[in-house]
Amino acid sequence: VPGQTVCDIGCGTGELALWLRHSLPGVSYVGVDVVPEFVEAAKSRTGDQIIVGERRRHVGGGTAPRTGS
Repeated sequence: VPGQTVCDIGCGTGELALWLRHSLPGVSYVGVDVVPEFVEAAKSRTGDQIIVGERRRHVGGGTAPRTGS
């Protein structure tokens, strides 16, 4: 559905992001993974149009995606 956002927990190297970009134009994608090498691979494969981040801990024990380097 255009205008919707998909959040992929455990995005790996970005396979779903690539599929979404080609199959469902207009859908935004946010990917999160705990493996820094997977995050870097996903960023490399998907480019700047898709947000991919690494999970990190917050005060209080929650988690959130970290974007950027």
